[in-house]
Amino acid sequence: MDQRTRERLPLLPVLTDTVDRRRRAAAELLAAAEHTRPGGLIPDTAGALRRAVAPKAAGHLTWAEETSTGRRRNLT
Repeated sequence: MDQRTRERLPLLPVLTDTVDRRRRAAAELLAAAEHTRPGGLIPDTAGALRRAVAPKAAGHLTWAEETSTGRRRNLT
């Protein structure tokens, strides 16, 4: 077990950089979606995501719809 840990240790910086990059991208997407009116296209997504019109019961969540498939994603 200790040997496997030592073998994987050099990958740790790559993993942490990847996680941090994805976290920042998700935070930027959420911020852009929160500043977009419901039904509007979310900036910097090349028209791929539209802010979904959600019922008032789900007002604390931010939803986006893929424009090509209509599939919804919870961005929060």
